[in-house]
Amino acid sequence: MTPSLHRSRIHACLRATAGAALAATTLMLAAPAQAALIVTSATSTINADTSGSAAASDSRSAVSGPIEHSVLSQVFLDTGDGALARATLHSDIQPGQLLGAGAAELSLADGHSGSASALYTLLFTLTSSYQFSGLVGFRTLGNPSLQASFDLDQIGGGSILSANQSSPDIDLLLTLGPGSYRLVGQAHANSIDPNEAGTSGFAFDLRYAEIGEPPNGVPEPQSLALALTALLGLGIVRRRRS
Repeated sequence: MTPSLHRSRIHACLRATAGAALAATTLMLAAPAQAALIVTSATSTINADTSGSAAASDSRSAVSGPIEHSVLSQVFLDTGDGALARATLHSDIQPGQLLGAGAAELSLADGHSGSASALYTLLFTLTSSYQFSGLVGFRTLGNPSLQASFDLDQIGGGSILSANQSSPDIDLLLTLGPGSYRLVGQAHANSIDPNEAGTSGFAFDLRYAEIGEPPNGVPEPQSLALALTALLGLGIVRRRRS
């Protein structure tokens, strides 16, 4: 092989290697970055009990990673003589959206006491700054001891938002930096007095996007109101008509 031919082949090999390296670098730059919002735990726990019936409960969870997670869970107790307790919880995690609603319902007859509760806990980690926008709302109907609340805090960094059934519906807009966070929604109904009926509940619809990126839609206030009404109103209306 002549020296000139040898040099030509070396140059061709170097050009091919450089081209492959450039293509690989371009692919790496074009590949989507790892999701910056990582769900580490999503747990739904509901309980119901009435005197005269065994307690019922359900707990479901999903953990680890940038996941899509949807759960609809309900427990229902009926003594057969007019006392009932029900807890319902729905949660939905999608890219760009966190959605959840929970309700606790109680209706007591003579000689009965009871309680119901719905608890939703979401732990997530942000690896970059995100903007959150959305709605949080509560409803209580009836006369037992009724409580509903929503809390968002940075783990190790204090409370960011805390609200309950006495708060008006919240139109939320905030920026969260890198760190670990906890979101908790709760609904409780409890009474030892007969002839009481009521429901408490919470709902939230949060959209999120990295800073500089467009949000995944804007929650409509009427959609949250409809969800709360559907979640809380049907059981009481049905019993009052019966």
